[in-house]
Amino acid sequence: MSDAALFDARDDGIAVLTLNRPETRNRLAQDVREGLFAAATTARFAVTDK
Repeated sequence: MSDAALFDARDDGIAVLTLNRPETRNRLAQDVREGLFAAATTARFAVTDK
């Protein structure tokens, strides 16, 4: 997963996706979009694995 979008699955079932490109004001550049897609995929599998 890209450092442009970070994923955290909390114990209470909440998934947190964080944009991590402050130098570009979190513009939705290619790396951020790829990171969001990867994080969403990870979140989907984290939910279905429980």
